[in-house]
Amino acid sequence: MNIKNEKINKRNWSKINYGKTRQILFLLDKNIIFSENERLVSQNKNKPGRQFIYSDRIIELLIDLKNYFKFDYRKLQAFCLLFNNVIKIKTPDFTTICRRMHKLELFLKNIKTKKEPTFIAIDGSGLQTTNRGEWLRLIHKKGKINLRNGFVKLVIATDVASGEITGVYISDDSDFENKSLSDLLYQTINNQNQEVKGLLGDGAYDSYDNFDMLDDMGIKPIIKIRKNAITTEPNDDYLKRRRKLGKKKKIKRIEVAKKQLKNVDDWKQKNEYNKRWVVEYTFSVFKRLFGHSVYSKRKKYVKNEVISKVNLYNKLLNIN
Repeated sequence: MNIKNEKINKRNWSKINYGKTRQILFLLDKNIIFSENERLVSQNKNKPGRQFIYSDRIIELLIDLKNYFKFDYRKLQAFCLLFNNVIKIKTPDFTTICRRMHKLELFLKNIKTKKEPTFIAIDGSGLQTTNRGEWLRLIHKKGKINLRNGFVKLVIATDVASGEITGVYISDDSDFENKSLSDLLYQTINNQNQEVKGLLGDGAYDSYDNFDMLDDMGIKPIIKIRKNAITTEPNDDYLKRRRKLGKKKKIKRIEVAKKQLKNVDDWKQKNEYNKRWVVEYTFSVFKRLFGHSVYSKRKKYVKNEVISKVNLYNKLLNIN
């Protein structure tokens, strides 16, 4: 018996192929293309100065195509020429697409909405600022390549049940990951308009401030305490800040740490900490779809690029 073939045959290839076809048809939505003139009239209404030739929605569509097929801007322009005979819209050149994308104000859009409270898992990963290899960086030690040897830190919040990305935090490699917690929670509550019941995170989010914030918001902290964690009261500066805020109850982190460190395996099973694999899987799929690097250089443009990729990821997830 061939074990390898037996494993491969378990995959439903017809379903996989149909899913890929649906993704392409979703991206090339003819309704978006044929309703372009109506959107342009609406967007140019009461606009001072030169009128838009292309609406924001059509630019977002082109960016989705660029991210999905991993085109550069010139290839994207050539791809647009295919539709020149179908619709009577002038094909945008690659510089127009690039400039319009940078001017867009993109925000995270969630598609799936739930009425019941959700559990979210958070984690961070790095995206390279250039697709060049380490050899070039070593050769050009004093050149521009060496100046771009850092990475973009991307921290995401993922809905454990649906797998959808509900929050995004983008910074450089010098920033601390645990600073992103409040921003990710705010985005999740605002985007999905629902209550967050619990938060799963690794030891990077093990801090007194994070535990206090989650306790104040009524969110269950399922955060792994570090092995060498201090379970005694913190320094005087932290206690003074608590007194100023009028907090007299027990410090949440110490309470959780004492219970967790008694039997870590039992704590993981009881609180379903292993569901944090969802956010790890999300990063794996995200990087397979869009690559390990960003092509933008300025911080504002990097943010737009990453958010556009996250929005596309959520759209494709909703299709499947």
